Amino acid sequence: MLLRQISCVLVLAISCSWAQRREFLSPEEIDEIREAQEPPDRMKAYVSFARARLDRIEKEMAKTSADRGVLIHDLLYQYDQIIDAIDNVAALGETKRAMMRKGLDAAVRAEPEFIKRLKDLEAKNPKDMDEFRYMLTQAIETTQDSLEELKDQYAKLPEDKKEAKRLEKEAQKEAQKEERERLKNEPGKKKN
Repeated sequence: MLLRQISCVLVLAISCSWAQRREFLSPEEIDEIREAQEPPDRMKAYVSFARARLDRIEKEMAKTSADRGVLIHDLLYQYDQIIDAIDNVAALGETKRAMMRKGLDAAVRAEPEFIKRLKDLEAKNPKDMDEFRYMLTQAIETTQDSLEELKDQYAKLPEDKKEAKRLEKEAQKEAQKEERERLKNEPGKKKN
């Protein structure tokens, strides 16, 4: 009888743990996605969430703690799920091609940076990398596949040259702002 009770408790604990790990967005991020009704807005939100996960991973890499590998694994899992969500929004948005240009543009511009940051993490080869190696490899592959798919979708969109120039300038300003913010918050870096 005692053995059955222990097994039930273990099964319940594993189920609860799995259910908690499956959610890859914070409650605030879920609210933001709910508010972002249009696909481009959702894609921009997801791009922001992916960047935030990479920022957190880099901050964790600067620390040395016993559970760092597990935390990085979880962050990479969340990142991987976010990239999948970007792909899902892009697939749904194909019917609204003109609206999708802005959202696709944000993702196509951000994902090469994400790949570089993930590969930089891989190159550091920290001692606890075995705890998150699989998720890191998965995140790199998911992002590379996503970038290829998004570029294909972006190429199929009708070209509006005036809008394309405006979006390019806007994306450059946003990227510069995000890079300045990231560098400002990066530990050990001098502020300009």
